[in-house]
Amino acid sequence: MGFQSQSTYFGSIVVCLCTTIVFLSAPMIHRPSLGASSSVSSRPLVHGLRCHDVPSRSPGMRLHNRRRTTLFAQDSHRGSENREWISSYLKDLFGGAAAQGQAEKKARELAGPAPSGSNIRWPWWFVLPIQPGEYRYTEFSEVVPGTVWSLEQLQGFINILINVRMTVVKLDEGLLVYAPLAPTREALDHINRLEAQHGPVRYLILPVSAVEHKVFFGNFASNFPDAEVWVSPGQWSWPIPLPLSLLGLGFGRRIHILGEEKAPFESQVKVATLGPFSLNKQLSETQFVETCLYHVASKSMMVTDALVYVPREPLKICEKDPYGLIFHARDRQDDYMANSVEKREEGWFKTALLALYIRPSCLDISNPNEPFIWNNWREAFDDTAERLMATPSLNQLVFRRFQPDVKRWLDMVSKWDIERVIPSHFGVAEGVSTQEVITAFQGGFVSPGESKGIGAVDKDVDNMEFLVGIDATFKEFGVVPPETGDE
Repeated sequence: MGFQSQSTYFGSIVVCLCTTIVFLSAPMIHRPSLGASSSVSSRPLVHGLRCHDVPSRSPGMRLHNRRRTTLFAQDSHRGSENREWISSYLKDLFGGAAAQGQAEKKARELAGPAPSGSNIRWPWWFVLPIQPGEYRYTEFSEVVPGTVWSLEQLQGFINILINVRMTVVKLDEGLLVYAPLAPTREALDHINRLEAQHGPVRYLILPVSAVEHKVFFGNFASNFPDAEVWVSPGQWSWPIPLPLSLLGLGFGRRIHILGEEKAPFESQVKVATLGPFSLNKQLSETQFVETCLYHVASKSMMVTDALVYVPREPLKICEKDPYGLIFHARDRQDDYMANSVEKREEGWFKTALLALYIRPSCLDISNPNEPFIWNNWREAFDDTAERLMATPSLNQLVFRRFQPDVKRWLDMVSKWDIERVIPSHFGVAEGVSTQEVITAFQGGFVSPGESKGIGAVDKDVDNMEFLVGIDATFKEFGVVPPETGDE
């Protein structure tokens, strides 16, 4: 089921915005291991928003009808309108009765029955009630033969569903697992088969403090009691600071902090931590941290959220249940829907743009008679696809504010001989170089469009407009600090 609201695409904007700042809140919560009983309903809490026309009196319409004279102006008037729109829309979004719109129903009918079955069930989905909810497939693939493997599940909001990846690496003494996923029976069966061939899981790595990744960690770790647990520094809980043993990993289990003590695997896997950074010290000392690993033998860099690489073809995990792709394939609300190769590809293009930019420039929501209209989305996707780049929301909200720290981190990365990058979202970037990784991050050192010297920046100018506006509002209210170099 989903929340009734004025417009699916306004809902997409607001809820996806929450994902870009989710690292500002939420503790890791301990839950029992797989197979524990649960009385929770089997239906996901978040299924999608019902499509309705958006009245012209909406504050959001007033905000987006006006063409801004300059992209990076941070005047108080725009900040005031952003606040008015967000406040009004959240009230509409969460005040409506639960409903399932006709578009959602049609997309589900075309995609086939919703995933179900004990093999793909994660009973503690309600800890973070986002899609796909209780049932989630796992897509297994081999990245480097006999050495590196990828396991992917779906994750998202309001039918904007992309992958979240766990990476498994073979070491001399066994397996290292980076950024664990929901431990469904299907996922654990894949790990068990790898253990049978390559040795036991020796190390579990929690590379971030972001709730959408660490929500799985304690439950996953309980299935491997003999594995060493290594976490990024700066783990925290709110509203009460708790020791790590109470944040989902159980009593008596030693928890190692990456970077604070030398890991036994560092001769085979190098470690570089970006952060911890605090965007708002009133919440905690840390809201962003990410530890990246470099596997020397395969020349593979593992990252979580900091870098993305969007492939042109829809990901296999997205096609396994193509509901989200079919839903977002429409150019307009009443467009014909179909489960075809062409429509799934169109849905992938738009899903990627929404996930990266929240409200990309090619999405028009200014027409009071049309909830949404997509224009020139192929060109916008072409500018984004098949290039390694820093995640736009983190670029705008985080990296520009901590440039000296990012540069020090890049100095460590520059010593690695990188040939592939394996992010937790979207695709694996093959055949890349260490310099390409550095260049991708350097795009965060300036506001988009400010410098002609960075190729990735100019392409993002229009698509970044919404994120820049949100950034201005956050800065006005003191939610985030000024960028490096601001007065």
